[in-house]
Amino acid sequence: MIVMSVALDNLYGFQEFSLDFSYPKKIVRSPIVDEHLPGCPSFRYKRVNIIMGSTATGKTTLGKALVAIFNFIEKRDAPPLIEAISDPAKPARFCLRFVAKEKILFQVETTINAGDGSRLYKASDFLASVKQTPIGTRDTYERCVGRLDDQVTQYGSYADVFDEIEGFGWYSTFPHEGAAWAATSDEDPLLFERTLAVVLKSLDPAIESVPRSRDMQDSYVVTHAAHKTLIRHGKLIEEEGAQLSRGTESGIAIALLLTAIMNQRYGWYYCDETFNFVHSDVERELLALMVEKLGPDEQLFFTTHNSDILDMYFPHHAYLFLKKEEEQISAVSADHYLKRNTDNLRLAVENDRFFSKADLSLFSGL
Repeated sequence: MIVMSVALDNLYGFQEFSLDFSYPKKIVRSPIVDEHLPGCPSFRYKRVNIIMGSTATGKTTLGKALVAIFNFIEKRDAPPLIEAISDPAKPARFCLRFVAKEKILFQVETTINAGDGSRLYKASDFLASVKQTPIGTRDTYERCVGRLDDQVTQYGSYADVFDEIEGFGWYSTFPHEGAAWAATSDEDPLLFERTLAVVLKSLDPAIESVPRSRDMQDSYVVTHAAHKTLIRHGKLIEEEGAQLSRGTESGIAIALLLTAIMNQRYGWYYCDETFNFVHSDVERELLALMVEKLGPDEQLFFTTHNSDILDMYFPHHAYLFLKKEEEQISAVSADHYLKRNTDNLRLAVENDRFFSKADLSLFSGL
């Protein structure tokens, strides 16, 4: 699946918020290859979206909002979307444009009518619409959007109108949430075993091996010289005196995500601050590997606080900066200000060209 744009209002704290994941022109010698729909070279989309910003600017909630919308569309799962409404006394709305498995651009728009504040909603409170248009070999994203805009919007029950949409997949990993262990580790157990060992040993050189357990299903043994630690269904079961660092613990989620990408199973991936306790060089190397292994019609979202990621040789349009002012979240793509490939991204961030740096002036009063 490829997300082309999203608009959110009164959901997860986003008010009249919108993002576009298309880009206007082909980038020469970009390390991110095939940033267009296969067979449609003019239909360009951002395959890699590196999301940065200070704390509490919406990096995690953007991913959670997208996942809630996906579950609502694919599984008709309304409660997470209802829980995401910021003010139940006001209407909430989202509009999502995306490409699923076939060359069709979908636009799904849903408005949830204002309630009485109790968060008790009926199916009739949801006004849903679906538009779609085929994507031709010479089409641009903008041309397809124009055709969608020309169509008459017809609202109906989401239980019915979403039947028009073909199935799609996604994979997300957030801090303090369990990763999709079974779905990923069972897909290709040998690949996962190898990936888990490589990732954990890169995070902790003292780890000697990470073999599968012969006695327990879905279990792996992290072997140090002095102790062993069991991973079962993605959870650490530590013996007395054995302990893994926070960074090494995060390696489990990293290995699951990397395996999913190498299998090209889900098509859309959201990696939220999974590398907070990982050395900068390792994060850069693993991000480069994820980008390299992405399928030709897949998309990666990657949030980070690591400023060294700015030095990676990605096009400017791959970097997105979030900021919050007076509870209003907004976003800007780096290529909005940096028009030339030679413009220095790190220098632009240090000079706060994207207005996304944390306010440090408060510390002067201490």
